[in-house]
Parts: sequence; structure tokens; C-alpha cells
Amino acid sequence: MLRSISVRPFRPLSSITSAQPILTTSIRTFSSKILALNNLRDNYGARKLKKRVGRGPGSGLGKTCGDGHKGSWKWGRFGKVGFEGGQTPIYRRFPKRGFVNIHKKPLAPLSLGKLVNFINAGRIRSDEIITLKTIWDSGI
Repeated sequence: MLRSISVRPFRPLSSITSAQPILTTSIRTFSSKILALNNLRDNYGARKLKKRVGRGPGSGLGKTCGDGHKGSWKWGRFGKVGFEGGQTPIYRRFPKRGFVNIHKKPLAPLSLGKLVNFINAGRIRSDEIITLKTIWDSGI
């Protein structure tokens, strides 16, 4: 069964004169205004709206937010972190080494300015050689 299609009648280019406009659609013209701070704006399409995902099935990006179901693309464009395509990953191929000392005391840096302040306060004697023992005994 054939459907009828409405078609505009064909006009050869020779029948179009310079008096007839070739474009039949209306072109929106902007009135020339003086440029001021209150009428500045971006060109149309200069700022793209962000993609709002997960806003229902009518939006076209609902539920899975355009990522599809399962599959490697679901986890981001590079797949799962550390996944090597089924091969045993590098963090499981190598043995565990060393340990973390939970009783380790953090060391604070000792600047010359701090040292001068302790000497001026009288907590360290300046006439002696300053060693780690004198710094420890002064309670820095």
C-alpha cells in the first residue's frame, strides 16, 4: 500500500528571477542597538547545558544514566581500577612486603628560628655544643 506524500512543485533555476527571494523562510534580523553592559550576552550555543542524568525514563538518560547495563563501559570509560581483562592483576601477582609500624612517633621539623627562640627563652644553653641529647632534654 502506497502512502501519498505532499511534494512542492518543482521550479527550475531559470524560472527564478532576481526579484523573487530564493529563501522562503523568514530570517530573524536583529535591530542595531548601542552596545552597553545591560545588553551583553553570549552567542547562541556558546554555553552548553550540562547533561542531567537519572531524571526518569522520559528524559532518555534515566535509570542507568546513559551507561547501559553491566559491561565494562558501565564502570567508566577505562573500566574498573586495577582490572586487567581477566589476567591476574599486578597487585595480586607480587607478594606483600614489609609492614607499617603503628607505634611510630611522627618527627616534627626543627627550624633554626625555633632553636633561637628556645635559646632566648633559656631552655637551651648557647655556650655548649647543641646535640640531640640537649634538644631532647630541653623538651622541644
